[in-house]
Amino acid sequence: MYSIQLYIAHDCSSAEIIRDTFKFDIAAKVVSFSGPAGGNPIFEFYGNKKNLINFCETYDFYYTDEDIMKV
Repeated sequence: MYSIQLYIAHDCSSAEIIRDTFKFDIAAKVVSFSGPAGGNPIFEFYGNKKNLINFCETYDFYYTDEDIMKV
C-alpha cells in the first residue's frame, strides 16, 4: 500500500472527496483541517500506487514520485 498527502481546496466538500476515493478505489483521512497552504486542509490518500497516480493525474494534483510513499 502507498500514500500521498495533498492540499485540497477549502471549498471542496468532504462528500466530494469521499465520492472520488470510491471512484479510484483509494481511501482518505484528514491530516490537518488548516494546513500551511493558505489554510487549505491536508488529506492523506491511501491505495495502490497506480490508483493514486490516476487520482492525482485526473484532478491535476502536482506531485513527484517521492511524494507517493510506501506504507
